[in-house]
Amino acid sequence: MDGRLFTIAAGEVLFIPANKPHAYGADNDDPWSIHWAHFAGTAAASYASLLPAHEYVLSIPSADAKEIARMFRESCRLASTGLTERTLLLVSHILRYVLGLLFFQTGRSLGGASRAIVHDLTKSIEFMRANVLRSLTLQELSRQAGLSPTRYSTLFRDQTGSSPVEHHIRLRMQAACHYLDATALSIKEVAAKLGYDDPYYFSRIFQKTLGCSPLAYRRSVKG
Repeated sequence: MDGRLFTIAAGEVLFIPANKPHAYGADNDDPWSIHWAHFAGTAAASYASLLPAHEYVLSIPSADAKEIARMFRESCRLASTGLTERTLLLVSHILRYVLGLLFFQTGRSLGGASRAIVHDLTKSIEFMRANVLRSLTLQELSRQAGLSPTRYSTLFRDQTGSSPVEHHIRLRMQAACHYLDATALSIKEVAAKLGYDDPYYFSRIFQKTLGCSPLAYRRSVKG
């Protein structure tokens, strides 16, 4: 394809854009069997656009490969029951799920190279959730993600629409809502539990994030 020979191994996926001339075959001495699917639709081209120019190979971690194979087999089972509207809808949703795993689940690299389509921020957000009881700096978050502060901030905003610190503050305020809903802790005690030494500063952050004070929130929820 594109005048190049691509060697595909176990645990890899070859993504061929629509209308792309190509030829493929198995090795004569060590042949493979493959799972394959042709698909079209209004969103199909958006997946191809995620690939850097002239790169078509996606490397898949073994855990995802097993899930993708399982979902493929389920699609085959559904199709064997008859191509009704219901079946086609189910299979199309399964395909979207599989494509989501391929392109967005782990920020996987292309062709075994170091270039990633999307840097995975799942572990970073899990780190934020595990540390809602204290403040996190941009430097600490970017270091945990293995990126420079500038690169990390850019990727995080592109993928979530907010800065890393803003996202962590929202998670902390969600935790505050839980304590206000489910406990009898005072506002000062909730602030302290979340690592805020100054309850008035905590209240200002809460007001800015949720649009009401902690006391107003508690009253609106519990009457």
